[in-house]
Amino acid sequence: MPTAEYTETDRNLDRERAKETSEKIKKEVSEFKENFKCERCGKCCEEGVGVALWPHEFARLRKIEKHIFQHITFINNWHALKLPCVFYNQKKHKCRIYEQRPIACRMYPLGISPDGSSMLSQNCPGAKK
Repeated sequence: MPTAEYTETDRNLDRERAKETSEKIKKEVSEFKENFKCERCGKCCEEGVGVALWPHEFARLRKIEKHIFQHITFINNWHALKLPCVFYNQKKHKCRIYEQRPIACRMYPLGISPDGSSMLSQNCPGAKK
């Protein structure tokens, strides 16, 4: 009985698909952000399931916030910041780590769906305009 092997050709095809998806999403984000105006309402920092973190982002945030583990949950096996976000100042409507914020925050209100396409948050009032 033949076994399914993951070959170098498969790896190259996966890399190419990932690159194409990444380029497509970068283009969509860029086009969207040109016309998007954040209303600074804070919904993105206060409501929802959490902010997914890449491993390097989690490592960086651990250096910034020594008690970060109490603010972390898991979403589909990813570390994620619980909301409301520990870095969000609700009185000033500002992020304490704005220049170092995670990629998911930089992309918001756009996100990535499980099939790799971009999706628009329905919670963001600025995105509805």
